[in-house]
Amino acid sequence: MGVLFTEQMFNDAMQTVMHSEHERYNIGTYSEGTLHAVLKYASEPDKAYHEFPVCGYIADIFKDGVITEIQTRDFRNLNKKLSAFLPLYKVNIVFPVACVKYISVLNGDTGEMSKERRSPKRENAYSVLPELYFIKDHLKNPDLTVHLCFTELVEYRMTNPKRKTRLMRFDRVPKRLVSIVKVGCDDHSLLLPCDLENEFTAVELSKKTGLRGVRLSGALKTLESVGAIRLCGKRGRANLYEII
Repeated sequence: MGVLFTEQMFNDAMQTVMHSEHERYNIGTYSEGTLHAVLKYASEPDKAYHEFPVCGYIADIFKDGVITEIQTRDFRNLNKKLSAFLPLYKVNIVFPVACVKYISVLNGDTGEMSKERRSPKRENAYSVLPELYFIKDHLKNPDLTVHLCFTELVEYRMTNPKRKTRLMRFDRVPKRLVSIVKVGCDDHSLLLPCDLENEFTAVELSKKTGLRGVRLSGALKTLESVGAIRLCGKRGRANLYEII
Protein backbone atom coordinates (compact mmCIF):
# COMPACT_ATOMS: atom_id res chain seq x y z
CA MET A 1 0.00 0.00 0.00
CA GLY A 2 1.33 3.44 -0.91
CA VAL A 3 0.80 6.74 0.86
CA LEU A 4 -2.93 7.23 1.31
CA PHE A 5 -3.04 10.93 0.48
CA THR A 6 -0.91 13.92 -0.40
CA GLU A 7 -0.64 17.31 1.28
CA GLN A 8 -2.89 18.79 -1.40
CA MET A 9 -5.55 16.10 -0.79
CA PHE A 10 -5.34 16.89 2.93
CA ASN A 11 -5.79 20.60 2.25
CA ASP A 12 -8.76 19.89 -0.02
CA ALA A 13 -10.29 17.75 2.74
CA MET A 14 -9.92 20.59 5.24
CA GLN A 15 -11.80 22.87 2.87
CA THR A 16 -14.52 20.29 2.31
CA VAL A 17 -15.06 19.60 5.99
CA MET A 18 -14.82 23.16 7.28
CA HIS A 19 -16.94 24.81 4.56
CA SER A 20 -19.52 22.21 3.58
CA GLU A 21 -20.09 19.35 5.97
CA HIS A 22 -19.49 21.52 9.04
CA GLU A 23 -21.17 24.71 7.86
CA ARG A 24 -24.28 23.96 9.92
CA TYR A 25 -22.31 23.31 13.09
CA ASN A 26 -20.06 25.09 15.54
CA ILE A 27 -16.60 23.69 16.20
CA GLY A 28 -16.85 20.56 18.31
CA THR A 29 -20.49 19.69 17.62
CA TYR A 30 -19.86 17.38 14.67
CA SER A 31 -20.32 13.90 16.05
CA GLU A 32 -17.11 12.35 14.74
CA GLY A 33 -14.83 15.34 15.37
CA THR A 34 -13.20 17.64 12.87
CA LEU A 35 -9.83 15.88 12.78
CA HIS A 36 -11.49 12.52 12.14
CA ALA A 37 -13.62 14.00 9.34
CA VAL A 38 -10.65 15.68 7.62
CA LEU A 39 -8.58 12.48 7.69
CA LYS A 40 -11.52 10.53 6.28
CA TYR A 41 -12.10 12.93 3.38
CA ALA A 42 -8.36 13.08 2.69
CA SER A 43 -8.23 9.28 2.52
CA GLU A 44 -11.31 9.11 0.30
CA PRO A 45 -12.99 12.30 -1.03
CA ASP A 46 -16.08 10.46 -2.32
CA LYS A 47 -18.43 10.01 0.64
CA ALA A 48 -20.26 7.24 -1.21
CA TYR A 49 -17.52 4.99 0.16
CA HIS A 50 -17.81 6.31 3.74
CA GLU A 51 -19.51 4.56 6.67
CA PHE A 52 -19.79 1.27 4.80
CA PRO A 53 -21.26 -1.88 6.45
CA VAL A 54 -18.71 -4.71 6.33
CA CYS A 55 -18.71 -8.01 8.24
CA GLY A 56 -21.23 -6.77 10.78
CA TYR A 57 -19.32 -3.55 11.47
CA ILE A 58 -19.26 -0.06 9.98
CA ALA A 59 -15.98 0.68 8.21
CA ASP A 60 -14.97 4.33 7.94
CA ILE A 61 -14.07 3.73 4.28
CA PHE A 62 -14.51 0.69 2.04
CA LYS A 63 -13.39 0.87 -1.57
CA ASP A 64 -12.02 -1.68 -4.04
CA GLY A 65 -11.67 -4.35 -1.38
CA VAL A 66 -9.65 -2.11 0.96
CA ILE A 67 -10.88 -0.89 4.35
CA THR A 68 -9.58 2.31 5.93
CA GLU A 69 -10.16 3.02 9.60
CA ILE A 70 -9.51 6.50 11.02
CA GLN A 71 -8.37 6.02 14.60
CA THR A 72 -8.06 9.33 16.42
CA ARG A 73 -8.55 7.79 19.87
CA ASP A 74 -7.42 4.62 21.58
CA PHE A 75 -7.38 1.27 19.79
CA ARG A 76 -9.33 -0.70 22.41
CA ASN A 77 -12.39 -1.24 20.22
CA LEU A 78 -10.44 -1.93 17.03
CA ASN A 79 -9.27 -5.46 17.77
CA LYS A 80 -12.61 -7.19 17.07
CA LYS A 81 -13.10 -5.26 13.84
CA LEU A 82 -9.67 -6.30 12.60
CA SER A 83 -10.41 -9.93 13.46
CA ALA A 84 -13.43 -9.69 11.15
CA PHE A 85 -11.85 -7.58 8.39
CA LEU A 86 -8.35 -8.97 7.92
CA PRO A 87 -9.19 -12.52 6.81
CA LEU A 88 -11.02 -10.97 3.85
CA TYR A 89 -9.63 -7.50 3.12
CA LYS A 90 -6.59 -5.28 3.27
CA VAL A 91 -6.85 -2.71 6.06
CA ASN A 92 -5.32 0.75 6.52
CA ILE A 93 -5.30 2.41 9.93
CA VAL A 94 -4.85 6.19 9.90
CA PHE A 95 -3.54 7.58 13.19
CA PRO A 96 -2.88 11.32 13.69
CA VAL A 97 0.22 12.43 15.58
CA ALA A 98 0.02 16.00 16.90
CA CYS A 99 3.65 16.96 16.35
CA VAL A 100 2.74 20.65 16.76
CA LYS A 101 -0.23 21.57 18.93
CA TYR A 102 -1.95 24.82 19.81
CA ILE A 103 -4.57 25.16 22.53
CA SER A 104 -7.60 27.43 22.64
CA VAL A 105 -10.03 27.47 25.56
CA LEU A 106 -13.76 28.16 25.39
CA ASN A 107 -15.21 29.69 28.52
CA GLY A 108 -18.23 27.56 29.35
CA ASP A 109 -19.93 30.47 31.14
CA THR A 110 -19.35 33.35 28.73
CA GLY A 111 -18.80 31.56 25.40
CA GLU A 112 -15.59 33.52 24.89
CA MET A 113 -12.77 31.74 23.03
CA SER A 114 -9.18 32.42 24.08
CA LYS A 115 -6.35 33.09 21.66
CA GLU A 116 -4.37 30.09 20.51
CA ARG A 117 -1.20 29.32 22.46
CA ARG A 118 1.43 26.82 21.45
CA SER A 119 1.60 23.77 23.71
CA PRO A 120 5.05 22.65 24.90
CA LYS A 121 3.86 19.04 24.60
CA ARG A 122 4.57 17.36 21.27
CA GLU A 123 3.57 13.89 20.19
CA ASN A 124 6.00 11.72 18.21
CA ALA A 125 6.00 8.42 16.34
CA TYR A 126 6.37 6.54 19.63
CA SER A 127 2.95 7.81 20.74
CA VAL A 128 1.30 5.03 18.75
CA LEU A 129 3.20 2.19 20.47
CA PRO A 130 0.94 1.92 23.55
CA GLU A 131 -2.13 1.96 21.31
CA LEU A 132 -0.77 -0.79 19.08
CA TYR A 133 -0.68 -3.08 22.11
CA PHE A 134 -4.47 -3.45 21.84
CA ILE A 135 -4.13 -4.89 18.31
CA LYS A 136 -0.81 -6.69 18.81
CA ASP A 137 -2.18 -9.99 17.50
CA HIS A 138 -2.67 -8.41 14.07
CA LEU A 139 0.53 -6.39 13.69
CA LYS A 140 2.43 -9.07 11.77
CA ASN A 141 -0.39 -9.47 9.25
CA PRO A 142 0.90 -8.30 5.83
CA ASP A 143 -2.58 -6.99 4.97
CA LEU A 144 -2.49 -4.40 7.78
CA THR A 145 -0.76 -1.04 7.38
CA VAL A 146 -0.63 1.81 9.90
CA HIS A 147 -0.25 5.33 8.53
CA LEU A 148 1.08 7.88 11.04
CA CYS A 149 -0.08 11.34 9.99
CA PHE A 150 2.08 14.00 11.59
CA THR A 151 -0.18 17.00 11.90
CA GLU A 152 -0.13 20.57 13.17
CA LEU A 153 -3.46 21.18 14.89
CA VAL A 154 -5.47 23.25 17.33
CA GLU A 155 -6.94 21.53 20.35
CA TYR A 156 -10.10 23.22 21.61
CA ARG A 157 -10.89 22.87 25.27
CA MET A 158 -13.79 24.09 27.37
CA THR A 159 -14.02 25.08 30.99
CA ASN A 160 -16.45 23.00 33.00
CA PRO A 161 -18.71 25.34 35.01
CA LYS A 162 -19.16 22.62 37.64
CA ARG A 163 -15.42 21.95 37.99
CA LYS A 164 -13.52 25.18 37.43
CA THR A 165 -10.10 23.55 37.68
CA ARG A 166 -10.65 21.07 34.83
CA LEU A 167 -10.69 21.62 31.09
CA MET A 168 -12.52 19.28 28.74
CA ARG A 169 -11.15 18.65 25.25
CA PHE A 170 -14.02 18.84 22.80
CA ASP A 171 -12.44 19.05 19.35
CA ARG A 172 -9.19 19.01 17.41
CA VAL A 173 -8.93 20.94 14.18
CA PRO A 174 -5.96 20.38 11.85
CA LYS A 175 -3.98 23.31 10.46
CA ARG A 176 -1.65 21.42 8.11
CA LEU A 177 -0.21 18.01 7.29
CA VAL A 178 3.51 17.75 8.07
CA SER A 179 4.31 14.22 6.87
CA ILE A 180 3.08 10.63 6.73
CA VAL A 181 5.03 7.57 7.88
CA LYS A 182 3.80 4.17 6.74
CA VAL A 183 4.35 1.21 9.08
CA GLY A 184 3.79 -2.27 7.67
CA CYS A 185 4.24 -5.72 9.19
CA ASP A 186 8.05 -5.59 8.83
CA ASP A 187 8.53 -1.92 9.68
CA HIS A 188 8.09 -1.81 13.45
CA SER A 189 11.76 -1.05 13.99
CA LEU A 190 10.86 2.41 12.63
CA LEU A 191 9.13 2.98 15.98
CA LEU A 192 12.40 2.61 17.91
CA PRO A 193 14.56 5.70 18.52
CA CYS A 194 17.49 5.62 16.10
CA ASP A 195 19.94 6.60 18.85
CA LEU A 196 18.78 3.93 21.31
CA GLU A 197 21.58 1.59 22.39
CA ASN A 198 21.31 -2.03 21.25
CA GLU A 199 20.78 -3.03 24.88
CA PHE A 200 18.60 -0.76 26.99
CA THR A 201 16.35 -0.53 30.04
CA ALA A 202 12.80 0.77 30.30
CA VAL A 203 14.11 3.98 31.87
CA GLU A 204 16.45 4.55 28.91
CA LEU A 205 13.60 3.97 26.44
CA SER A 206 11.45 6.37 28.44
CA LYS A 207 14.07 9.12 28.14
CA LYS A 208 14.20 8.69 24.35
CA THR A 209 10.46 8.46 23.73
CA GLY A 210 8.83 10.52 26.46
CA LEU A 211 6.59 7.60 27.40
CA ARG A 212 5.90 6.97 31.08
CA GLY A 213 4.11 4.49 33.32
CA VAL A 214 1.40 2.36 31.72
CA ARG A 215 2.10 3.82 28.27
CA LEU A 216 5.78 2.86 28.52
CA SER A 217 4.82 -0.66 29.63
CA GLY A 218 2.41 -0.93 26.68
CA ALA A 219 5.11 0.21 24.28
CA LEU A 220 7.55 -2.44 25.53
CA LYS A 221 4.91 -5.16 25.23
CA THR A 222 4.08 -4.04 21.70
CA LEU A 223 7.72 -4.09 20.61
CA GLU A 224 8.20 -7.53 22.17
CA SER A 225 5.06 -8.91 20.52
CA VAL A 226 6.24 -7.94 17.00
CA GLY A 227 9.75 -9.27 17.59
CA ALA A 228 11.47 -5.87 17.49
CA ILE A 229 13.01 -6.35 20.94
CA ARG A 230 13.42 -9.11 23.51
CA LEU A 231 14.21 -9.43 27.20
CA CYS A 232 17.85 -10.45 27.52
CA GLY A 233 18.71 -10.17 31.20
CA LYS A 234 19.14 -7.66 34.01
CA ARG A 235 21.09 -4.47 34.58
CA GLY A 236 21.07 -4.17 38.34
CA ARG A 237 17.42 -4.56 39.28
CA ALA A 238 16.13 -3.34 35.91
CA ASN A 239 15.07 -5.59 33.07
CA LEU A 240 17.44 -5.36 30.12
CA TYR A 241 16.13 -5.49 26.55
CA GLU A 242 17.94 -5.85 23.26
CA ILE A 243 17.00 -4.82 19.75
CA ILE A 244 16.60 -7.78 17.42
